[in-house]
Amino acid sequence: MIAQVFTQGDVRAVNQVLTHFLDNQDPAALVSQLPPDVSHLLSDFLTSTSKLPDWTNQDELATAEELFLDQGPLILLALTCSSLPECYINGNEAEVLGVTNRLKGKRAYRRIQETAQLIIDVLSQGAFTTRTGAGIVATQRVRILHAGMRHLIGRAGSFKEVPSEDPIWKQISEYDAHQSAIKPINQEELAYTLCTFSYVVLRSLGKLKVDITRDQQDAYVHSWALAGYLLGIRDDLIPVDFAQAESLFTRLKANQYRATEEGRVLALSLRTYMAEVLSTQSRLPWHVAIACVGRQAATFLMRTLLCERTAIDLGIGRISPLDRFVALLLRLTVRRVDELQKDVGRTDLRPVLQWAEEHIIDGLTAMSTEWKGRLFAIPPNINSHWSKRRRK
Repeated sequence: MIAQVFTQGDVRAVNQVLTHFLDNQDPAALVSQLPPDVSHLLSDFLTSTSKLPDWTNQDELATAEELFLDQGPLILLALTCSSLPECYINGNEAEVLGVTNRLKGKRAYRRIQETAQLIIDVLSQGAFTTRTGAGIVATQRVRILHAGMRHLIGRAGSFKEVPSEDPIWKQISEYDAHQSAIKPINQEELAYTLCTFSYVVLRSLGKLKVDITRDQQDAYVHSWALAGYLLGIRDDLIPVDFAQAESLFTRLKANQYRATEEGRVLALSLRTYMAEVLSTQSRLPWHVAIACVGRQAATFLMRTLLCERTAIDLGIGRISPLDRFVALLLRLTVRRVDELQKDVGRTDLRPVLQWAEEHIIDGLTAMSTEWKGRLFAIPPNINSHWSKRRRK
């Protein structure tokens, strides 16, 4: 669809589509705003990519939704402290993010919130049961964004002829395609990222000692398999259960592992963002102590959930005595530690997790005033459930 739009020479229409999608707009709402030829192409795309495969299992979708309703804050914590860093150690993916100018300042923060929104959209109730379900709309939006970026990067030289004030397009136009033999955002990279959203999250919950059955693990992978299908990933690169997801992630990571400067910049931005999130509305009485604990808690969680090699290559390093001291400090200051003990049995993580769970949602919903559109929105039923859990 993107290629046909470019063939027609209507690059401004593509800019309009992609810019709106960066603001998390519903693709269907854009159809009437575009030129007729482009509108027709987009409409056909939305229709053809809303059909679910024959292997869709509604019972497994319901199980995954229930798991997210129960453990959503920790799942989002696993996303920020484990899934995203695992993406950043993929050299090609990190470099593409660098090309699209999404590593600097608040742009990096925005991508974190956009990704968290994708998690919520895919795992919310009824995400795939209707054509306009949140999961279907979200995957369509991401698929078009991927196609647009892939096409623009692939023709970076000719794109220089089309001026644009948007820094994303300017960065693309100046890109030196040193990886020209590798198509950006290709099937292998998409499959790898899908595994970070499914397997790596479950792996992280296991490290946090959250009690999850194998049936729940398989159901969670199934929801992401459905998202992968709608994103256009090949069937043979979509794991159907936890065991397949673990095996595929291990193979793909070994093939794509490459530490880069872009990856380290991303990891630093992520740590800074999480430090701000964990420092927000803290109950500690000293501002300096709040900032210190936020930084060390974020670092401690990332170091705990990642393997040592990945953490070091991303500039995160090993768990230090200072991290242990922060865990002890949190033990003395965080409320209701005993309640968390029911879900998390690991003594040194318990206070850190309680701290993080109380702040992760507030931080993600704190949208910058410079961003327009629905950047991050939690469905009312999920928000109500999480709020009641926090007030108990």
